[in-house]
Amino acid sequence: MKAKILTLLFIIGVGFLNGCNKDEEESFQTKTISGDWNWTASCGGFTGQCSYPERDNIKTIQITDDRFIQKINRQITIDETYQITKTQISETNFPYEKSYELQLGDGRIIGMTFIQNKDILYVGNSLLLDSYKRK
Repeated sequence: MKAKILTLLFIIGVGFLNGCNKDEEESFQTKTISGDWNWTASCGGFTGQCSYPERDNIKTIQITDDRFIQKINRQITIDETYQITKTQISETNFPYEKSYELQLGDGRIIGMTFIQNKDILYVGNSLLLDSYKRK
């Protein structure tokens, strides 16, 4: 009887610890990408060319613990809650490169890669990639 109780307590304890680790990990992930980001370039598309910020073409994103906000020319174009649904850490550039998939409250998926040692955030997909630098 004691063995069964100890086994049950052990299973509950391990489950509790795993749950805490997941919450802590998600909080850490959010903190690494949280902040205000200024657009520095967009590259790709059919031509493969890059475009850069101009006086009348400015993009910013703000990521908080629970919101993803994008502005183009100071006008809010996206203001949604989000969840991190996937995380991948680069094996070749560990621990500096982390990729995330954010699912916005409206169902859209946004892929991003954070380059920690350069404080750069790439947002987009393999066809068109926006580059942002933390403010």
